[in-house]
Amino acid sequence: MLPIILVLLALTGCFRAREDPTQFYVLLPRQAQESPGAAVEPLVVSSLSIPQELNSLKIFSRTHATGVYYAQDHQWAAALRTLIHQALEAHLYGHGYLCLARAQEAPQLSIHIEDFSAGPQDSVVLSAHWTVTRETQEKHYHVRLSEVYCLSTHDYQALTQAMARALEELAKRIARSL
Repeated sequence: MLPIILVLLALTGCFRAREDPTQFYVLLPRQAQESPGAAVEPLVVSSLSIPQELNSLKIFSRTHATGVYYAQDHQWAAALRTLIHQALEAHLYGHGYLCLARAQEAPQLSIHIEDFSAGPQDSVVLSAHWTVTRETQEKHYHVRLSEVYCLSTHDYQALTQAMARALEELAKRIARSL
């Protein structure tokens, strides 16, 4: 009798493998592979740093002033630092700067992301400072961007698209500072 019950359960789908509900996101849409508008100048991204608690696969949100939330079923496709680096390089290339590992006499760019998270009022916060070094001259810049992304705090596609737009705006400001 037990084998018949097991066969009936299998036929009704009770033993179906559970699908993984996790969705993965990137910060650079496929169509965003920009081509430079003019002649390309070399640029060296000498460092890019983000706080350790942000550099994970889980998407980080602030629920209130002291509360945080890491999404379980919505994750980055790679470590956040890697995704930020790829997106900034692609956007800088679109503004005429080719990011190289090394280049003599090329400007050196050092970027520190202080905050890059979803806020409690349906907004993305991106706070960064960067330093541009040319030969012996060094200039420091700081920006805090906020992007409204959606009406529902559970719309991760809208959230990650807003984060991508914030990075694109950061790249524009960096390009203008060069």
